[in-house]
Amino acid sequence: MAALVLAWSPNALAAPPKLTVKDVKAVEGKNVVFVVRLSKKPTATVRVAFRTENGTALKGSDYRAKTGKLVFKRGQRVKKVTVKTVLELTDEPSERFALRLLKPRGAKLKRKKAYGTILDDDPVPTLSVTSATVPEGNAALPADWNVATVLVTLSNPSSKTVGAGWTVTDDTAVAGQDYNAVPGALSFLPGQTSKQLAVVVHGDVVDEDDESLDLNLVTPTAGVTLAQPDATITILDDDPAITDVELSLSDGPDPAIAGGPVTYSVTVENVGPNRAPQTTVVDDLPAGLTYLSASSSSGSCSYAAPRVTCNLGTVWTSETVTIVAEPTVAGTIPNTVSVSGAYTDTDATDDSATTTTDVVAGADLDVTLGESGDPVAAGQNLTYTLQVRNRGPF
Repeated sequence: MAALVLAWSPNALAAPPKLTVKDVKAVEGKNVVFVVRLSKKPTATVRVAFRTENGTALKGSDYRAKTGKLVFKRGQRVKKVTVKTVLELTDEPSERFALRLLKPRGAKLKRKKAYGTILDDDPVPTLSVTSATVPEGNAALPADWNVATVLVTLSNPSSKTVGAGWTVTDDTAVAGQDYNAVPGALSFLPGQTSKQLAVVVHGDVVDEDDESLDLNLVTPTAGVTLAQPDATITILDDDPAITDVELSLSDGPDPAIAGGPVTYSVTVENVGPNRAPQTTVVDDLPAGLTYLSASSSSGSCSYAAPRVTCNLGTVWTSETVTIVAEPTVAGTIPNTVSVSGAYTDTDATDDSATTTTDVVAGADLDVTLGESGDPVAAGQNLTYTLQVRNRGPF
């Protein structure tokens, strides 16, 4: 008769190992690494499937979705699942997604779900405003007035709506007369990084200086700070300057000595009725004159042979220019000085003047005195020699 033999092992009735997975954190742009662990070493192969699931973090925009299987061979207790996160610049709260374990074989699930937290490391965004310029325009009707456009930027996106208020105040421009002083507020929706503010300027036909006003960002909302809150809006005057500018010229000394200095005194007078912007005085020194210096009551002067140029800026009443030169030859030297600018002169006949300088020959004399017979006895002759020398150039 046949015998039935049964083989028995202590492991046959042992409880299967248990699978657990722990929560983990990582800064955005880094990998989230989940550790899946068996409660004890398996005596046979253990398999378990996994998949990622959305939470406040979304696949694609916050992390890369992943699915797969883990295989624990006999004696292995630990496996890892690595999930890539997405690096971006939006300021937002920390977010999380899940790793789920499912369909275990050879083990039981003690904890089937763990959370991966993506820590935001983006700075709190800041607001900045940029200065702007706008032509004044000539329109009389408000519907046709020009608009100054001011750019406001957010340093990096936010995941929530942020913003600030803004105000406008006088500098040289006057509210109600040169621009509309209407304050307001602006908001950046999630993801937005730039906005434009509009300030209406009043047109006119009056010749005047450029004018400006101040725009300021105020009272930022939670989740944003002010980096550059102040800007200037410059209103560019585009009306023609029509006025009467006169130039007068004198010289001295006259006659002058060759080799010595002669000074040309220039007066520029704005008779009116408007300003004279970008006024420039020019003197092309004629042959026989060597440049020494030039100065002006406003602005500055420069020299590039043979021209002396003095930029006076805007002349409202009068300005003066002084040019010093050295005559190098004897005779009569005419010198002409002119004035011009970014204006229309109602009488151009007095925009230049000529003066004639009489130059006489000059000499450089020196005198020396010598003596001989020194010391001399009483009653003896003592001789003195006086020498006069002309060192030129005449």
